[in-house]
Amino acid sequence: MATSTIILAYLTAWSVYDSAHYVANIPADKITHINYVFANIGTDGRIALGDSWADTDKPFDGDTWDQPLRGNFNQLIKLKVKYPHVRTLIFIGGWSGSTNFSDAALTDQSLSTFATSCVELVTKYNFDGVDLDP
Repeated sequence: MATSTIILAYLTAWSVYDSAHYVANIPADKITHINYVFANIGTDGRIALGDSWADTDKPFDGDTWDQPLRGNFNQLIKLKVKYPHVRTLIFIGGWSGSTNFSDAALTDQSLSTFATSCVELVTKYNFDGVDLDP
């Protein structure tokens, strides 16, 4: 079985605040994947946005006040149009976002709820998958 090299960029939601690292600055011609950090697991066992302002609301150049999606998620969609080989994954959990992971994985029903919510988020925001960091 042949394997291909993965060259991954790690983009944190909070980069837009402190270090001004933006999706537009990612050298997408040199990478294959972007892990976007972080989404959380809510008390209801469903995936939840980690920072809705950075994720879906922050306006960037060219955005309008009335468009349905802005933020890093929209920027990632635009990047994937320009570089269709790039795959995006939403990182779930992390140091502070995995508190409810055990409850989400506790029963078949709670795991099904969590998995369904992951598929809904991936579909809604055009991600290619999830990466769990429990």
